[in-house]
Parts: sequence; C-alpha cells; structure tokens
Amino acid sequence: MQQNTVNKIVKVINQSIQKNDIYGASYSLIGKNENLKTYVGYQGNENDHIPLSSGMMYDLASVSKVIGTTTRIFQLIANNQLSLDSKVGEYLSDVSYPKIKIKNLLLHESGLQSDFDNVHSMSKVELIKKLNVLHLYTPLAVELYIPI
Repeated sequence: MQQNTVNKIVKVINQSIQKNDIYGASYSLIGKNENLKTYVGYQGNENDHIPLSSGMMYDLASVSKVIGTTTRIFQLIANNQLSLDSKVGEYLSDVSYPKIKIKNLLLHESGLQSDFDNVHSMSKVELIKKLNVLHLYTPLAVELYIPI
C-alpha cells in the first residue's frame, strides 16, 4: 500500500470529522501484506458520544447495507462459498426460519420484521434470541421498507 495514498485517505477522514460531516470513522486499509485498522472520533453525539474502538457493532441499514453486506455476500458468491439461493439454515443453526434464502433477505422478501424496539442497544446474543422469537408477517412476502 502506498503511503501517499494512505495519507490522502486519512486526511479526508480527519477533515470530515473536523468539519462535523461525520462523528467518527472505523476503517481498514488492506494491502497485500498489511491491514491498517483505525478507529477515530466518536459514535453519535450527546448521550451517544462514545469513543470508537475495536469490536463495536454498527447498524448497517439503508445505504450502508449496500456497501457492507451486499459487497461481502457477492465476494462469497464469487468464491463459490455462498449462493443467492442458499438457505440461512445452511449457515446458522437454531434459527426459527431456516428456509429463508439469502436473496430473500437482500430483497426484503423474508417476511421478517424490519426493525424492533431497542435493537441498537442489544448484544449479538440478545439480537439473535429476539430474531428467533419473531413471527414472519407472511412467509417469504415482501415487506415495504421505508427508511425514516
């Protein structure tokens, strides 16, 4: 990884924080033999003003999901490790709806509720427990998704 390129990226991120365009950023710059992980700034403001650190969980809704989730899924598909028709139950044990396909999740066709109370304060274990007790609106039906 060229140091000049790294410096430009770091500068843009730091300027964005200084201009209050963003509260903070967690990012990784990956080269052939290196992986620079950086956590700078804060998560949220006021009551949520928490310094960013390794291991934090983020809400990957709306546009972020396209960048984070979809990109990773298509990398796995390209490596023949996953298919859009793969069922969740093939990868996750003890799920209530193992027949939901990856494409159903990506297209908001799983029938799962799109959001619920306190989702952002739940640990990974709590979130999985909550998902396991949710009922499908209509199995494999389209749910209207409107980000507010």
